[in-house]
Amino acid sequence: MPDEGIGERHLGLLRAIDEVAHRDADGLATMYQAAEKVGLNPVCKQADRQEFVRLARDLTQADYVDVQGVTYLGLRASYSVTEEGHRLLQGES
Repeated sequence: MPDEGIGERHLGLLRAIDEVAHRDADGLATMYQAAEKVGLNPVCKQADRQEFVRLARDLTQADYVDVQGVTYLGLRASYSVTEEGHRLLQGES
C-alpha cells in the first residue's frame, strides 16, 4: 500500500521513470524523458517543471526513487526506481 501522500499522479511518474530506466544502459531516466511520458513539458512550462520536481521529491522522500546528478532546479537530474518502488509497482499489477 503506498504512502497516503502518494497519489495517482505520483504512481504515473514512478511508472514512467521505471519504463524509461529499463531502456537505458545505466538504468536511469532523465527528467525530460520521464516528464514527457506523463504529459509534462518541463523545458517550456515552469508549472510543469514545478509539478515534476514536487512529484519526484515526494517519491524520493517515500524511498521509491533515487536521484542522481541534480543541478539547478533539478533540470539535469537522473532518476531510478528503488527496490521499494519496484515492490510498489509490482503490487499494483
